[in-house]
Amino acid sequence: MPVRGSLREHGYHYAEVALGTFDPPRFFQVIVDTGSSYLYVPCGDCGEKCGTHTNATYDLAHSTTGLGVLCTDRDCPTTCPRARGRGRRRRRLLGADGGGDVPRCEFSASYAEMSSVRGRVVRDRIHLGEEIGAVDVTFGCTMEEKGSIFRQEADGLMGMGRANDMSMPVQLSRRHGLADVFSLCYNNFTG
Repeated sequence: MPVRGSLREHGYHYAEVALGTFDPPRFFQVIVDTGSSYLYVPCGDCGEKCGTHTNATYDLAHSTTGLGVLCTDRDCPTTCPRARGRGRRRRRLLGADGGGDVPRCEFSASYAEMSSVRGRVVRDRIHLGEEIGAVDVTFGCTMEEKGSIFRQEADGLMGMGRANDMSMPVQLSRRHGLADVFSLCYNNFTG
C-alpha cells in the first residue's frame, strides 16, 4: 500500500484506503501511525463535532457490507458503558432479532498533543489493492474530534501499533492469515 504525504506540507504521512461497499467507492486518507492501534474515519452523522477533511465521511447505513458492532460482539475492543442511575440516556442499537436494546460498542483515543476522538465501532470491508483484495475489519467511526484531529486535512488514522485487537496488522494476521509483520519505507520528506 503506497504511503504518501510530506512532513514539510502536512506533518504526517498517509495511506489512501477504500472502506465499505459504496457505489462509487469511498476513499479515505488515513494517517499511518505506529504509536496507536485504531483505524478510524468520521461518521456521516458526526456533524459539527467533526472537522472538514479531504474526503467524504463513512456512512454505515449506505454501505451494503457494513455492520454496527454491539457490546456483546467479540469484536468490541472496549468496556461498554453501563447505565448509572435512572433516566440517563445511553446510546443503543436495536438487537438483530428485533428484541430489546443492546448497547453499541464505542471507542475513544487521546493523544499527547491533547487531541482526541470518540465514536462507535463498526465492521466493514477495507480494500487493500489487488494482492489482498477486500477483507472485513473492525474500525472506529468518529462522532467527536478535538484538537489537531479536528483541524487536520487527513480523514482519519490507521494505527499500526499492537495495543489492542483493532490494530490493522493484528486484524489482518488473526482474521485473514496474513503475515504478522509490516514495514514502512520513507525517503527524507515524502512517502
